[in-house]
Amino acid sequence: TEKNDSLNYEASFEIKWINDCTYELSKKKLIKGDPKFSSPPTDVLHVEILQTEGKTIYLKVSSNFSDMVLETTITKIE
Repeated sequence: TEKNDSLNYEASFEIKWINDCTYELSKKKLIKGDPKFSSPPTDVLHVEILQTEGKTIYLKVSSNFSDMVLETTITKIE
């Protein structure tokens, strides 16, 4: 589940693990928020875990619908 408080939305995805550090997210389902945050079922996010430090996870994210490659962090909330 992805939760973004600043954009006021929440979504779930199907996850397919490629290996211990790489996974793909697809079939996004909007749970809460503006419908503009929904996406076609063919969209796939490719995520590579670069590093973890405590609750901070460093990622490299690409997709099948954009040439953009983004390096970002997420915070584990469990």
